Amino acid sequence: MENIDLAENGQIGLDLFLESLEDGKRKYDLIVSDLRMPIMDGLTMIKEIRIHDTNIPILIFTADNDRNLEAQKKELGVNGHLQKPMTMLKLVQMMNDLL
Repeated sequence: MENIDLAENGQIGLDLFLESLEDGKRKYDLIVSDLRMPIMDGLTMIKEIRIHDTNIPILIFTADNDRNLEAQKKELGVNGHLQKPMTMLKLVQMMNDLL
């Protein structure tokens, strides 16, 4: 990983992603997102990203135990899921697996 861009909410994350597509090639290799964020939640952001790119690996994490999450993950093509709290080692291992 050379560069990491951080977004404090889903809208900023989506804007960064869309800006990265403007030159015709994807800037990001992986998206890592919490599901609960202000302004735009992670699931909404992922839905919007998937309109433009169905192949980029996406890793989500959440503290919620939502029964609908499994169906939503499958529907959105989420590639990995970590339950909070998580260790940094587990996060890095999952990211490496997806890359």
